[in-house]
Amino acid sequence: MFPGGQAQKARQMPDYQNMTATGAMRHAKDVSGLTAEEIAAAIGTSAAVIRRYLQRGDGYEPGLDRIPDLCRAMRNTVILQWIEAKLER
Repeated sequence: MFPGGQAQKARQMPDYQNMTATGAMRHAKDVSGLTAEEIAAAIGTSAAVIRRYLQRGDGYEPGLDRIPDLCRAMRNTVILQWIEAKLER
């Protein structure tokens, strides 16, 4: 594993530059601790839509107009951090 406190640091600093959009969405959900149903209810959509956002290889991603809603619902800015990291490439 990681020596010292690096394991904790590795969990805190995901590699957003190499992460897919689906990976960012999955990480945001994990950080939130919410279920797909809870996120869906908070943004007024179905849990099936949220699950599609989370499904690897599907290519189904939220539109730009959904990003602020998702961040608010999941109470984090993981998706925004992922976008910012992609801009820094």
